[in-house]
Amino acid sequence: MHDQQKTVHELNQAVLATALSKLVSNLQSCQSRLDYAYARATRSQNVHIQGKLSAASLKLSEMQEILNDEAIQALLKTHPERDLLRELMVNPTIPAPAHEEINF
Repeated sequence: MHDQQKTVHELNQAVLATALSKLVSNLQSCQSRLDYAYARATRSQNVHIQGKLSAASLKLSEMQEILNDEAIQALLKTHPERDLLRELMVNPTIPAPAHEEINF
């Protein structure tokens, strides 16, 4: 039973690490797109759009700061990104529940 709990815990950590890794990647992509859009707004001298893009960029920076937290970075280093869907397709055995089932 302890092994099942450990397996479930490791799988949960892997899912979390993979989701966080994808989130970091998406934030970086969004930042690149915002930078490009800001450059275009600057060329066209659209101050209103520049302000909106600056605000969005600030929010993204805040999110990146959160993701740069030591605990999150440690989790990402301990559990590298995995292709969990492929793993489940190759090995579809799902661990039995770690708790006792009650039949009524």
